[in-house]
Amino acid sequence: MAVIFISRGSYTRGGEVAERVAQKLGYQCLSREVLLRASEAFSIEEIKLTRAVENAPSFLNRLTHGRDRYIGYMQAALLNHVKEDNMVYHGFAGQYLVRDLPWILKVRVNSSLEDRLRIVVDRDRVSRSAAIEIIRELDDERRKCARKLYGIDPSDSTLYDLVVQTDPMTVDDAVSILCDVAQMKPFRITPQCKTIMEDFALAAQVRTYLTDLGPGVKVCSQNGMIYVSSATHVAEDSRLVKRIGMIAAKVAGLKGIEIVSEKDAEQAVCLPKGEERPSEGMHPTFFTELG
Repeated sequence: MAVIFISRGSYTRGGEVAERVAQKLGYQCLSREVLLRASEAFSIEEIKLTRAVENAPSFLNRLTHGRDRYIGYMQAALLNHVKEDNMVYHGFAGQYLVRDLPWILKVRVNSSLEDRLRIVVDRDRVSRSAAIEIIRELDDERRKCARKLYGIDPSDSTLYDLVVQTDPMTVDDAVSILCDVAQMKPFRITPQCKTIMEDFALAAQVRTYLTDLGPGVKVCSQNGMIYVSSATHVAEDSRLVKRIGMIAAKVAGLKGIEIVSEKDAEQAVCLPKGEERPSEGMHPTFFTELG
């Protein structure tokens, strides 16, 4: 059992690789469907989320807490699928949204410029020079979007566990490599990992209801319990207190929700970025700061 996130540049055959890996392993394969699920779960018009992906910086800047809301919706929607295990996701900057789960296999699929040009020329029936311009504009737009939203360059190889080329290798070669790596011990989803993913997904869902309260609010989950802390004095933050009751009524799977002090939050166990999978018996509490 494994979860694979594939980041793909434009015209690199990354979507084909993802679909064939999922088919070979018998996993579900997700891409744009996540946007639809986010739209349904959080009553956000799909066109708004789609536009946010395609033109994130300018669109999100016009929304209150636009960047945080977008990231929260996407992360919650993705994690609702991830917690089910056995899946391949391919899409824009997905590895950022699961960066705190080190056992998820994060892959970048690249291809040579010549191979990408052949795809564009054949598909769009344009000249080589026009194809070069199309690819350059797409790459620049995706890079700017990733930096604006997540502060990353998606072409940075250090963000991934594995980078594969579909040229000169074939798609078949890439599929075989990914399927083999997914079976390796570091990427096997243990029962403990699955429990942690469920907690992480629950915290992400609760967080979507609190984004507008600002960056001082933190959310964590442990064994189905939600703990919320605020930078302001709890008794003074009436908005947070009122919101807790609404969350308890709307979010399924909650065992309880509690407001805690920042001091208590600082004493909680946290799984930092880049840390190896937790040892047996250790169940981290996930804290994520809004903003």
